[in-house]
Amino acid sequence: EYDPATDTWTTKASMLTARYGSAVGVVNNKIYAIGGCNIWPWGTSALATNEEYEPATNTWTTKASMPTARTHPAVAAVNNKIYAIGGYNGSTHVSINQEYDPTTNTWATKASMPTARYAPGWAAVNDKIYVVGGWGASFIGTNEEYNPAINAWTTKAIMPTARSDVGTAVLNNRVYVIGGWKNNALFSTNEEYDPATNTWTTKASMPTARCSLTAATVNNKVYAIGGTQD
Repeated sequence: EYDPATDTWTTKASMLTARYGSAVGVVNNKIYAIGGCNIWPWGTSALATNEEYEPATNTWTTKASMPTARTHPAVAAVNNKIYAIGGYNGSTHVSINQEYDPTTNTWATKASMPTARYAPGWAAVNDKIYVVGGWGASFIGTNEEYNPAINAWTTKAIMPTARSDVGTAVLNNRVYVIGGWKNNALFSTNEEYDPATNTWTTKASMPTARCSLTAATVNNKVYAIGGTQD
């Protein structure tokens, strides 16, 4: 746990299932860690694991598994439901979109993403989910919007720099897509997407080029944490 106010870190209860390539969604102050893989090379294994972390009690609980095991999905929460989109199922990249309801601990299948891919960036803005970049047939800049209210997808403006394994964060209803990689090149690129105007703007590059990082927004600042340069 990182506290920006004191610039300090605290170790918390470990996740029940060791894995990487998972993604998280937050509902009612609880964190859900979904999917991932636990065998290297990662393409040989995919998990359907879904575990809930409650910061108030520093405890983990196993929840209903995803119907489709996969690693590197996009995971975002809208209206107290979590959507696990795309990813890699152990043999191919997928367009699957499955909705998790923490209240009932159940999953439902929703409209598939138009472009099958894994390791994209994602963000929720104004009750819509944006899935950007990733790997499909190649590295892509594809940007697709999912509206859970009508269970429909819309293609949006392409990200200027095609890449995978980015960090994403939302500030003032704009999406920041940071870092990533393509064709063995690492990026420090920081591009801002404004859903209101469907436009992209290049922002200050991250000091350290890296991929597979985490990005988060606290008190009107975006934090880019961890990742790899390998």
